[in-house]
Amino acid sequence: MLFEACNALQEVSFSFGSYIGWLLGSIPSNSVTLIRLRHPEGTTTGATYNSCWGYSPYHFESFLNDLVRFRIPEYERLGVSIRKIARRFSECHRGLKTRVQLIYPPSKKEAQAIANGEIPFFMAKLEQELGTVATLELDLLSAVRD
Repeated sequence: MLFEACNALQEVSFSFGSYIGWLLGSIPSNSVTLIRLRHPEGTTTGATYNSCWGYSPYHFESFLNDLVRFRIPEYERLGVSIRKIARRFSECHRGLKTRVQLIYPPSKKEAQAIANGEIPFFMAKLEQELGTVATLELDLLSAVRD
């Protein structure tokens, strides 16, 4: 009965956290048109590098190394899980893609860096994992962190 209800889902919304890749992978739906992820983990220390942030390149590199050691596998599971859902939707609805919306409250410096065309690290990683069956978009909340 739960799986039948899941097949009728059109929109899924999650707060980004551990095991989210596994949770998404367990949804059998072929009708999900929109997946919302709120405040991706791993972005609070800065997910793009911009010299105006006051971080040294060394500090940023060590941050990326921490992501590689501790968080990248979760991003990979997340991307693969979303891709599976999006592929099922695309196969049932030819030519249509699942929208993946990342809702994120940036700091002022992050918002400026993104406005200048920098791509946040978590966005780049998810884009690599999603493939061509999903459209990824970043929705910045207006209330920015300091």
